[in-house]
Amino acid sequence: MTLLARANALGDRLAGALLTRSTLDMVRLLTLLLLISHGPKEWYVRVPLVILSLTGILVREARASARLWFVITMFILAHDVANWDAVDNHKWLMGWWTLALGVVALAPEGSRLPVLQFNARVMLGLCFAFATFWKLISHDYLDSSFFEYQLLADSRFADAAVWVGGADADGLHENRQNKRSIAKAFRKEAEPVESTEFNTGEYVDWLAIAMTWWTIAIEGAIAVFCLWPGNGLIAILRTGVTLVFAASTYLLAPVMGFGWMVIIMGFAQCPEKYQKLRASFLPVLALIYVYRMKLVPMVLETAETGLSDMARFF
Repeated sequence: MTLLARANALGDRLAGALLTRSTLDMVRLLTLLLLISHGPKEWYVRVPLVILSLTGILVREARASARLWFVITMFILAHDVANWDAVDNHKWLMGWWTLALGVVALAPEGSRLPVLQFNARVMLGLCFAFATFWKLISHDYLDSSFFEYQLLADSRFADAAVWVGGADADGLHENRQNKRSIAKAFRKEAEPVESTEFNTGEYVDWLAIAMTWWTIAIEGAIAVFCLWPGNGLIAILRTGVTLVFAASTYLLAPVMGFGWMVIIMGFAQCPEKYQKLRASFLPVLALIYVYRMKLVPMVLETAETGLSDMARFF
């Protein structure tokens, strides 16, 4: 058996093992798990959401009920409105998605899957269309200063700044301290700070440029393919670019809540006839958690140590 045939057989087994449930039921379960793991953190929203989500996971009839999804939506959107100035963008998307699942539950049984796929495709398309549009009209994004700042001052990008950008970990820690000092001064909790200088790395600016234009390219592609209707080649391209986005973006910025949302909606919109493509979303979701556990930096550090030891030996 050739390597390609072995890979094809493995893909068939993986698809059969992962996709034993209907698309709609899988989407509901994944969404409920998302709410438990990455929903709003405030206790007065989290407690009822966890109770409702566990009920939906344990009782099939409950997760198929429009009432459950509308109540969940009420809690999420009430939280988002109350914290509108600080809430993450994907929390809003989470609320609209649970509302869509409620609408799907109200649709006639034979129409539920098409309604689900339409909502997933259009939400993904509009989300990335607006994101791309904002980037293209923002000068501080196009000149790559946005990503350069994130690489130097945001702990989520620290591994990329060190391993790819050549920055020093202690210097990045100092940058984050300076960032906090500026924030305190802005809130008038400390003495005013006129200016500060961030520590950088040899390749940070080049990494920022690459991240800037890769993000525009991949997000723009998702927007185009998702807003372009069709279930043939366009559906394959739509699903492929969504998988590439998730597998590449969260290597550098493991924002788990939004990663889950992209995976769930990408899986939901993918036509059921493409079994292997649909099955690919779950390993990519697992890959995001590998990124989150910082296993990639651990492997790189081990490899670097091993190469250094070999160099000294020879």
